[in-house]
Amino acid sequence: MNKPLYLAPLAGLPVAALVAWRLGGAVGAGALLGATLALALATGGSAWGQWAALHRPKQFMQVFVVAFLAKLFVLTTGALLLRYADEFGAHVDWTAYLLGFASAVLFATALAPVVQLAVGRTSKESHAS
Repeated sequence: MNKPLYLAPLAGLPVAALVAWRLGGAVGAGALLGATLALALATGGSAWGQWAALHRPKQFMQVFVVAFLAKLFVLTTGALLLRYADEFGAHVDWTAYLLGFASAVLFATALAPVVQLAVGRTSKESHAS
């Protein structure tokens, strides 16, 4: 049975929410926004990577690179918007956004090999039966 292991990065969301609640205000909002966007992108990249590993293994590295570039684009665009657009920056701290994003990506990156190993085992088990 194929389990939805691509949802594993979302395990970091409750931790991000707890940290944001403890920080409060614009700093907490920035940390939560950064972590939420990073975990959403990591989940999408993980789902796409799991699909590529099962159906098109030769394109796995291309999927990995595109997912990385998407994270880089969202990180940069969000930081620039929060830093230079006063409407957004008044409610969300841009440095906390960067830290929240980076910590969530670090969590998801550390979790990715575990998910890929599990996908490989699931794939081998389904081919064996």
